[in-house]
Amino acid sequence: MTEFLKSNPALDKIVNASTNVEMMREALKRELANTGIIARDPESLGYGIQRLPGQEPVPAPPAAAQPPAEPTCMRVVYVGNNRFEMYGVSETELDEKERQIRAMFSV
Repeated sequence: MTEFLKSNPALDKIVNASTNVEMMREALKRELANTGIIARDPESLGYGIQRLPGQEPVPAPPAAAQPPAEPTCMRVVYVGNNRFEMYGVSETELDEKERQIRAMFSV
């Protein structure tokens, strides 16, 4: 790997003076940004995007789509000798499913 960063006295001093990982991480990033090794995105200084100088900023990934809601309602419908178990996220959804089942059997 060609991007391996070798230590120097300034980085060693930061590591030796740190009392916790978060403090060391931020101090090292600040030092690397001051020396021009990385460029930090000013909008997200926490776990934000770091890049090498000269690189284009990486766009933020698109927001993840919300997963479908888990069924929280259940209903059993008997039509003749048939038994149907229905699951849905609301009673309204179950009402619609029951209407469709009853329409299939013209009940």
